[in-house]
Amino acid sequence: MLVGCFLVFIGLFIKITKKIELINRLDERKKYNRDMLSAFAGNNLVYMGLLEILLGIITLICFSQTKNNAIKIGIFIANIVILVFFSFKVTLSLKKYEISKEDEIN
Repeated sequence: MLVGCFLVFIGLFIKITKKIELINRLDERKKYNRDMLSAFAGNNLVYMGLLEILLGIITLICFSQTKNNAIKIGIFIANIVILVFFSFKVTLSLKKYEISKEDEIN
């Protein structure tokens, strides 16, 4: 749950301050629509953090006393899937927020 809180904090920080430089795989030689990209990346980090917090709460309430390792492994895999999905979603969407040279002229 601590990681989820950290992700929510970083997401809100990126969204509010528009610090797109914190985004991984961002090509600093290219220009991006700072407002839209910071909102998109910030929102996705907030969603990722909230899902991690929710999964942590469900784990504590429902499965904290279980001895079944399959459930624990399933929860761990769900955490990894959430992190990987949202990370790839942001990384693969960077091109959509690039400002082309034609857009700069207009």
